[in-house]
Amino acid sequence: MRMVDASIVYNHVMNLNLSNLTLPPDDKVGAFDKLIKCSDMLRMQVCQVMESEHQDKLKWTEKMKETFGDTLDGKATAMQVNEALKTAVSSATLRGDQHEIQAATATLEARSISNIVRIISDNEKKHGLELAVSLGKLATKHITDITNSLTIIEKFLEQSTKKVENDLVHLQGNEAVLELETIRNDIQNDLDLVELAFKSF
Repeated sequence: MRMVDASIVYNHVMNLNLSNLTLPPDDKVGAFDKLIKCSDMLRMQVCQVMESEHQDKLKWTEKMKETFGDTLDGKATAMQVNEALKTAVSSATLRGDQHEIQAATATLEARSISNIVRIISDNEKKHGLELAVSLGKLATKHITDITNSLTIIEKFLEQSTKKVENDLVHLQGNEAVLELETIRNDIQNDLDLVELAFKSF
């Protein structure tokens, strides 16, 4: 996650072409013109950085809404993942580190996702310095924690689901399973015959 800080502005300033602005001025009025040009270039760069940062955060809020729904309830999602984790462990289909997954769900329970999304959405109404201040105050560590936790959980669910699917494919071609299915069908047919015999009396 990026954040608006002095290093971003500094890097952009270092990349500016200031060669024509640093020559000794021919006159005092010309010196002011060069300062104004430098100021305009800096302002444009800073505005671009802020807008890019703001758009990144808006994309993040959209992902949160897609993941958690309109309620943005991380706790409910964490409970569902924990249930899936228990099932995966008991059925030996777990793929991933159990402790890492549990830590990820704990993060979802601890972070106020709805509050962060609300603050970012409110930034739509802000511009200039007000937007810069608000972006600087965002809980970027919490945003990073949530993003990393979702990556861990999504990987666990994807890999564990794939394991279950592979096991099912394997079982479908297993002779012992096919034999059990044949026996089950034979028993069912016998029961049907018994039922039919009872009905004939």
